[in-house]
Amino acid sequence: MRLGIVIVSLLASVLSFAQQIDQEYVKELKSYYKEIEPDKFRSVTRVLEKGFMNNFKAYGGGVNEGKASSKYIDVEGFDKVIEVETHDKFYNDWDVEIGSKTSFPILKNDLVYITFWIRCLGSRHESNQGFARVYLQKNSPNWDKSAYISVVAGSDWAFYRIPFHTKFENYDVGKAAVAFALGYSYQTVQIADVKVTNFGSSLTKDDLPGTKFTYEGREADAKWRKAAQERIEKYRKGDLTVVVKDKNGSVIPNAQVSVDMQNHEFGFGNITNRVAFSNPGPDGIQYRKIIKENFNQTTFENAWKHDMYEQYKSENATAQIFQVMDSLDSYGIKLRGHALVWPSVKYTKTAAPLIDKPEELRKMLRQSVLERATAAKGRVIDWDVMNEPFINHQFMDILGKEEVLEWFKLARQAEPKADLYINETRFLIDKGVNGSVQDNLYNWVKYLQDNKVEINGLGFQGHFGETGLTSPDKLLEILDRFAALGVKIKITELDINTQDNELQADYLRDFYTVIFSHPSTKAIISWGFWEKYHWLPDAAWYTKKWEEKPVGTMHKKMVFEEWWTNEKGTTDTSGKFKVRGFNGDYKVSVTVEGKTITQKAVLSKDGTTLEVVVK
Repeated sequence: MRLGIVIVSLLASVLSFAQQIDQEYVKELKSYYKEIEPDKFRSVTRVLEKGFMNNFKAYGGGVNEGKASSKYIDVEGFDKVIEVETHDKFYNDWDVEIGSKTSFPILKNDLVYITFWIRCLGSRHESNQGFARVYLQKNSPNWDKSAYISVVAGSDWAFYRIPFHTKFENYDVGKAAVAFALGYSYQTVQIADVKVTNFGSSLTKDDLPGTKFTYEGREADAKWRKAAQERIEKYRKGDLTVVVKDKNGSVIPNAQVSVDMQNHEFGFGNITNRVAFSNPGPDGIQYRKIIKENFNQTTFENAWKHDMYEQYKSENATAQIFQVMDSLDSYGIKLRGHALVWPSVKYTKTAAPLIDKPEELRKMLRQSVLERATAAKGRVIDWDVMNEPFINHQFMDILGKEEVLEWFKLARQAEPKADLYINETRFLIDKGVNGSVQDNLYNWVKYLQDNKVEINGLGFQGHFGETGLTSPDKLLEILDRFAALGVKIKITELDINTQDNELQADYLRDFYTVIFSHPSTKAIISWGFWEKYHWLPDAAWYTKKWEEKPVGTMHKKMVFEEWWTNEKGTTDTSGKFKVRGFNGDYKVSVTVEGKTITQKAVLSKDGTTLEVVVK
């Protein structure tokens, strides 16, 4: 009995002590965040241990290789400042990190608040700015990230406030981490007074002050807009002339003509998730409906990748891929092939046993390229022959860069008509500062061209975070550089990961406008539209309940209103009806004395003349 009393007494002491610590923490927060109403602190808890910044130091592959270092410094006005200097180039931003594992549990949908100060003392980037990325992530594969925020640091101190809701799952102590990725080339960045607080589940992110993110060139009167509209008028529109004659060849004036656009020449697309597409229930019906009504190009999210295709083969299920392809064909939607070689074991796991057997690895990869390109022969308009070579270069390191030439030759051997692409990540994001990625891709194209190996196009991925939105002017600069190589350009993986619906819709509008205006671009393919099957749920266009977000509405407005042509009128005295329209497929209807003739027309920027004979 006495033992029970002692245990209860000890528990009461522990709880009382914990409450005391919590109250001290609440008092500290109220003093620091004076602009937040006091009652909003009622459920706060720590995320990291008290004094966690004392244990911050740079770590990662770049640090281990001597390419980065960190130290604490004293700066007036701050409690704790850490300085991180990088003095080399890096493949990944996480090659240099500072951070800490969580010391308290976090529940799914909790509201977490990260604030910090940051500045850059200097960098070799043309802007002299520094770059970082802050995130809360699972501390093990697949490293799911509830927050993934790109940060730009100037020479003056800037204060960032980032409220967000955790996703995916509950995290026990130590099962998640808060980190700053600083693996950007040649920069010195200081980070001060980091605070990470869990406000629980009773508040929303709108209840806390956050840094309002935007992008350069968002203004309605931004200078780039006029030039973009002029390019669209020049490159994306043409003159359609309808000439109406009778059976004797005489022109017919005052004939009623209707010109109705059916499809864009330019590709506006999204990925197709095979599982979601094949669902026979209401969700599957809605998923297929949105694809059919909104897009004219698509990419399978995973089905044609090596490992997934091997899985389908082992399950005798490859027919499922072709069933979806048949449906897409019936919708008139063109399919891109993605991806023949993803050149690392990280994404081609079935190659793991062959890493120390280069000739067997070489044989396996070549056979796989031939097999999949042959299986899809005549069914795809493009193939991403090589995927993300900047980050994933393990196979080239083992087999030699000349092996890439063979992959492209084999793809062309198996598929004579499809365009052959390199698809690259981190290309347009983070304000376009990833010069190492861009230089690497440029060099790969030159290498193929110098060796007389056909490459037709480049796929630029665009997985944007709300703080790394690249300005329209910078996007144009990048497009111009690669257009000079004489290859086609497609945006192959677009998403805008933010909970700010207005920002998301505005950037889609402006990104679409810039890309559509450039003469070398051929398509914009987004990387998902439904929250339930989106790898970044906040980037989705539709919620799990199929509520359309402003970004989805903006897609429709641009593609089917701003850049869509439907015209009616009558022929002039020479039997002609002229329309300046957007390039694509048209249905032209001519009515004379109650008789209607309907024909198809294809309009390009060079113009089209359609003769309609009314008999």
